[in-house]
Amino acid sequence: MNNHEVFSNNLEGVGRETVISTTNGIVNNALSEISDFHKDKAYHSIDHTQMIMRRATKFLEIVRDVEPELVTERDFDLVLIAGAYHDIYQDYDVIDGRRVRKAPYNEEESAHRAAAEMAIATGWDGSPAYSDDEIASVMTAIHHTVPAWDVENRTVYQPELNAESSILSRAIAYADIGTAAIDGPDQAIRDADRLFLEDNVDLVEKIASGTASEEDKAVIKAKLVGWTQIQEGFITGRRNRLDLELEGLSDELKIALKDRLFVHYEESIIALQTLLEERKEMEFEELIMSLR
Repeated sequence: MNNHEVFSNNLEGVGRETVISTTNGIVNNALSEISDFHKDKAYHSIDHTQMIMRRATKFLEIVRDVEPELVTERDFDLVLIAGAYHDIYQDYDVIDGRRVRKAPYNEEESAHRAAAEMAIATGWDGSPAYSDDEIASVMTAIHHTVPAWDVENRTVYQPELNAESSILSRAIAYADIGTAAIDGPDQAIRDADRLFLEDNVDLVEKIASGTASEEDKAVIKAKLVGWTQIQEGFITGRRNRLDLELEGLSDELKIALKDRLFVHYEESIIALQTLLEERKEMEFEELIMSLR
């Protein structure tokens, strides 16, 4: 790599330097757009995007420590781009007062957005900044975040993720639904509450307006307590799926990831169990105040 290719800049909230001259601009454009156009979303906001970038970067760092031949410096740029764009397109319908996101359409459109930005990017000498293979790998990584429901384990999984998935795809997929394991109970509860607020459009409007009747309050409490209960099952299911989702990696790397990345399952499960019992006993106003 020539010295003039190196462009160092700590991306806010991520703490990773870029090595391709165009990456910083591409990523910051995405973050700016998310900040402007998704500020109405409690969960799918710039905070979520930056957390995905940070978690994915941490995953790559662990992989590089254990098996350095699997990760290049350019991979860190690619994972920042994939993380920045993975949720940039957010279309949805409101059905029975709930926001229903359009998957896999959103992920496909987000992947195309990332690819389009990468395809027109050029280096100092006018040559393409990213190879066709790099652009394809970013698109594939975003496609791997398409969610589905695992009935047996009562949790969300990503059906495109498999034993043949690339390191880049794994980085984004693990980061996207790995809050409880990677960041622990406080962030897991915060994410769950924000997703509830983002999805339950009608209920949130009633809460914000102060017009909720006693009947409305009972419905809201039942839904929120039920949602809190689901989260404990969600985290338990994610823990139960971990070995399956790590298939294809070496035993040494699996051990390192369990020791250094996926480390907060048990405390997150206990925290959600405790929160559930607390919320069952709360009055409506106290319950709303407990949302993070």
